[in-house]
Amino acid sequence: MVVHAGSLLFSATLKDAAGLKAVLDLVDKDFSQDAVSMQISGNGLQIHIIDDAQTSFLDAFFPAAKSAFSQFNCHVEHLKIWIKPSFLSNALRSACGGKPGNTAGARVQMAIYEPADKLLLTVEPLFSTSTVSSRIKHTITLLDPARDEDSTTIVDAADFTFTVEAFSEQPGLFVEVAAQLKSADCEEVEVLLDSKHFSFRTTQSKSGMIDTEVTVYPEAGGGRLCLYAEGDAEIRARYAFRHFQRIGRLCKAGCRVLFQMADDAPFSIVCDLLHGGACQLFLAPLID
Repeated sequence: MVVHAGSLLFSATLKDAAGLKAVLDLVDKDFSQDAVSMQISGNGLQIHIIDDAQTSFLDAFFPAAKSAFSQFNCHVEHLKIWIKPSFLSNALRSACGGKPGNTAGARVQMAIYEPADKLLLTVEPLFSTSTVSSRIKHTITLLDPARDEDSTTIVDAADFTFTVEAFSEQPGLFVEVAAQLKSADCEEVEVLLDSKHFSFRTTQSKSGMIDTEVTVYPEAGGGRLCLYAEGDAEIRARYAFRHFQRIGRLCKAGCRVLFQMADDAPFSIVCDLLHGGACQLFLAPLID
């Protein structure tokens, strides 16, 4: 039994754990971070992370009043914690049944008490029959807040004026694009976006034997892909494929995706997550 000596600082009930788990998996696998910071306030839960090479920045937000939570209470103005992403992701796996979405009727409750050194996670029921119910409780030790630094880099979309955009209600399409480019065994990807085309071309193939180009464009009257360009704007930029493939992993968890580009700006990918929340990924282009 866990005895809580301190006051309750934060409590929430997730409607569905899959969105938060998808973000944590992306951080754990693609950002190689032993710790991620979570900022909690009355507005919701936010995750900021930048990779070691400072070429990718991720900003995920799960609003308190939207679809991610059925109950959300932060009893302090602001709470910042550090946690190992794989620990929380593995704990949430029990709520996802090995596939997107919670097991039927499962509730995922989160709580932090003073002195804010542990995150308590309860999944109930873990499974149930007509005669038996169950729950699982995880107590995850939070990491030393001394890891925090005031110099943490934050990328803000408001700092850029994007001149070309692509919006799609079928993010799975870009999961397939990333898979096709990966099969070309390339080191770099060139992206071209204008009002008529959204194309991806491999460069610097490791074998030197394969050159792959994938172009997506809207069908007449389709509406599933919308392209916009300011005037006759056309943006072309190159990205390291090891960073670009993060787009495919993010889109796998999304229901809508918005791509934004401009000269002298990072590639912005905003993805509404299937099970609540939103995530924005920034990729820095390669410099000639």
